[in-house]
Amino acid sequence: DWINSTARGEELRVWMFQFGDEEVVEALVNAVRRGVKLRMISDPLAGPVKQPPFLPNLAGFAPIQDAMTAAGNGGAIHLLERAALGTYMHSKVAVFGNARFTMGSTNWTHVGMRRNAELSIWVESEALAKRLVDRFEADLKAESSGKPVFPTIEAYRAAHPTYGQVDRQFLDRVAR
Repeated sequence: DWINSTARGEELRVWMFQFGDEEVVEALVNAVRRGVKLRMISDPLAGPVKQPPFLPNLAGFAPIQDAMTAAGNGGAIHLLERAALGTYMHSKVAVFGNARFTMGSTNWTHVGMRRNAELSIWVESEALAKRLVDRFEADLKAESSGKPVFPTIEAYRAAHPTYGQVDRQFLDRVAR
């Protein structure tokens, strides 16, 4: 597994629309603990329609953030500021170090990895990985109206104080 083989001092860059699979979250936490710098871009999933944030993303963010804080190696989770682009971030890409990457349709969720008919490719190519790293860095630097398109999760929560609050009545209606 490429998360577990990413070594101390390497960087793991992830664009992931939905994640939260327990094994993946555990692997990411362990990677951070062993000295891998994790930087992640995700979608807040709080969309233009009334819906709760995707609960697995929120559940997955907490232990990863705790590990990043303890490691103090500059890792961060960034969320798309949807108003900046008028769209959502739907990518499923990860670059492990500087020569390996995966991309495809697979969200890192239990359903995406174990039940859906998904397809992802796993590639070892320094040249192609570099192009993805360059794109990742450009995404993190992108601005709209002088504000980051992908602020850190802390900045996103400061700008959206209700982010992460679950509308229990909405969930009850959806669960019926």
